[in-house]
Amino acid sequence: MRCGVQLNQGGFSLAELMVAIAIGGIMTALAVPNFSQMREGYRLRGATHQVFTALQRARIAAVKENHRYRFSVAGSTYTVHSDANNNNQVNDGEAVTSTDIHNSATSVSISSTATIVFAADGTALTSGTVTVSNSSGNHTVSVSPAGRVRIDL
Repeated sequence: MRCGVQLNQGGFSLAELMVAIAIGGIMTALAVPNFSQMREGYRLRGATHQVFTALQRARIAAVKENHRYRFSVAGSTYTVHSDANNNNQVNDGEAVTSTDIHNSATSVSISSTATIVFAADGTALTSGTVTVSNSSGNHTVSVSPAGRVRIDL
């Protein structure tokens, strides 16, 4: 019978550790571009829903307040105008809200085919589309003459 303590030398050698780190680095390098594309897709979706919500709110406010609401796009900014006297101009006392889309999604651009005007009954006096785009694609928010707002992917 042998008396003594035997130590179990477990663990990894330096070479095994370096191989594991190299494999982890390669996998991370392959995954980074996919994360960038996913992030751009999320930004596009978020900006599209932001525009959709602004149009829906303008339509609801037109019905609730019984006067026209106008939605227009200039550059990266969209504007919602409460046209209380229905003259298609901004006058004193009329609420105007401008939102720069780049505040929430820097890589996203927006454009519109027309200034969209909602009547007091919720229909669209001027219908049109708003296109939201970035490097991952584009989405369209359309407003029908009946005032229906929908996202076309």
